[in-house]
Amino acid sequence: MKFLITILLIFLEISCNSLEKERLELDKKILEFEQERFRKCGCNCETTAIPYSFEIEKKTLSNCTKIPPPTREEIWALAQKGDWSYSPKLLSQKEICKESPKETYYKIYHNTDSYVAETQVPKTKKSSCINNVLFHGKENLYESMIEDAAKEIGIAFDKEKWIGLKNKIIEYNTLEKGRSFYYECIPKDEKASWNKCDCVLFASYENGKEQIKQALK
Repeated sequence: MKFLITILLIFLEISCNSLEKERLELDKKILEFEQERFRKCGCNCETTAIPYSFEIEKKTLSNCTKIPPPTREEIWALAQKGDWSYSPKLLSQKEICKESPKETYYKIYHNTDSYVAETQVPKTKKSSCINNVLFHGKENLYESMIEDAAKEIGIAFDKEKWIGLKNKIIEYNTLEKGRSFYYECIPKDEKASWNKCDCVLFASYENGKEQIKQALK
């Protein structure tokens, strides 16, 4: 067993692509697991299945089709009317799995007339403008997630009827930091003084649009 682990360590040092390295690391974990099991029970061990987590990890690595993430410009473009894509965390990576679920909804919102933004000094206008968009846009964002899904399956959006689903979406986004916030904001006035701004807001839901469709049905 130790001899096999030593061979794997040598292979890990050989230059290869990142996916192969991940697979070798996984095989090393499996061998170490079997070695520990053998040490505890000697030669009387019955054959056992590889732990479930190892099987899932190996399947994920072997089936993953790597693609470049959508660009900033592509996110802004799909957010014009509102649409689903990968989470901001995945977007920050150089490549992602094509099979990863699109669980994050992006849409552009604008700030409303804000006395605070107009009267503040330039250094604080940016945060004031962004907070203004978040305050007035978040509620509409959650409703838009449901409304767009309803249109796709031919159901008329009913704000009162689907209040329970909306509350579930809100709860999902508040349970974990980073599920709902703003992707990016830009000033929209002439001198970029942040009296006016556009923001791409985002919110998430498990399994994305398909989960919402199922709830609506």
